[in-house]
Amino acid sequence: MRATARKHLGVHTPVTAFMGKCRLCGRSNQSPGDALFRQPTDGSITSDQHARRVRGMGALHLSGHAAATPPTSETNSRRLSIACPRVMPAQRVERAVRMRRSTISSLAITAFLTIGAASAAHDQQAKAIYTASQFGAYHSSFCPPILVILESAGFHGYSCTPSGGTLDNIAKVLADPRSLGFVQLDVLARWALDNIEAAKKLVVIRTLACEGLWMVTRNNDMAVVKFGQIVGSARRLQFAVADGGSRASFEFLQKVDPSGLGRARNIQVVENATAAIDRVASGGADVGFFVQYAERSNPNVKILQKRKLRTVPVVNYELIAAKVADVPVYKVQTFSLKAWGSMGGDGQYTTACTPAVIMTGSPESIVDPNDANDQRALFNKIKAAPAAAFLPKDGWLARLISGTRSVPEPALKDMLEAYDAAKKKAEQITP
Repeated sequence: MRATARKHLGVHTPVTAFMGKCRLCGRSNQSPGDALFRQPTDGSITSDQHARRVRGMGALHLSGHAAATPPTSETNSRRLSIACPRVMPAQRVERAVRMRRSTISSLAITAFLTIGAASAAHDQQAKAIYTASQFGAYHSSFCPPILVILESAGFHGYSCTPSGGTLDNIAKVLADPRSLGFVQLDVLARWALDNIEAAKKLVVIRTLACEGLWMVTRNNDMAVVKFGQIVGSARRLQFAVADGGSRASFEFLQKVDPSGLGRARNIQVVENATAAIDRVASGGADVGFFVQYAERSNPNVKILQKRKLRTVPVVNYELIAAKVADVPVYKVQTFSLKAWGSMGGDGQYTTACTPAVIMTGSPESIVDPNDANDQRALFNKIKAAPAAAFLPKDGWLARLISGTRSVPEPALKDMLEAYDAAKKKAEQITP
């Protein structure tokens, strides 16, 4: 209390102005408001007794000068000023206590709100469904039906969240295993080859529609171009590959077929599918490659028609055998692209395609047992839902999916035999 009073007042007050009790003598001269700080005394004393006590105590505070001459009354006054500082009135003390309590309460509330905000941010991140571009098919067509399924199953608060695409979604789900993410399956497979341990923390819980693998060549190259010809001549050809997911797909094709497409060395990575098409059309590359949902409203389909380029079915044994977590990486399907009908044929085009899939963190990668159990319940619910529940009901993607058919086994066998023959013939040509 003395330190508080001194700091507050800034100067020492003479004893004559002191409203309280002298700590040297116990003599009291207090106001009613100072009763909270009053000390009990043994009784009243006379002025002479008070003076003697003060004089005696004053002699003890001379810092080694106890034997000096008796101090004057001016010295006693100064000594008493030091010994008897002014006490803060009760009202001020009460106000200071209230202010201190208010400050502590404010700090506690601030800390609570900060912790609550951090928890809310964590929950928001944990309930994200990472898509890709907000204008892409994952975000606008595939994600909304999943929200409906999760809400109906009691999993509330999820939201479709734009992201940087497949590789970004993988990183985000690894960081928060309770979130979900859309990925292109062959890009996930390519990533898993280099990240075996991390891949064990992810699980694919649903496959969706297929994105086609499209190879294009100039129409005047050959009467009929087969994938076997391209693979057999891979060392001599120049490829223009669209960047992003298409590039990762091409790298995966090379990984699973090192003695085939893996021998390609002259590879140009271009900005996008349109750039790959333009590069082939202008003679800057022999073969263009991109992965995309192709349907009649896709501008690249119109460019292919305008530039009179030919599509090549991308099908061989290595593609069909590729799997990740026991899920086939590729399917062979026929797409109905009527816009290409003017180029000959009936507008039915067959090629391999890679499914878009929903992935999340494995329950084993989640530390909290309750969260792990919730995770099991979530992806069991998604797995049990009918396939139609995940597909768009209208729009261009709905039309594409409805016009897609799996290739029958006999037809697939014929395609593989044709691939073998074409590859062997190309390999026999001297560079």
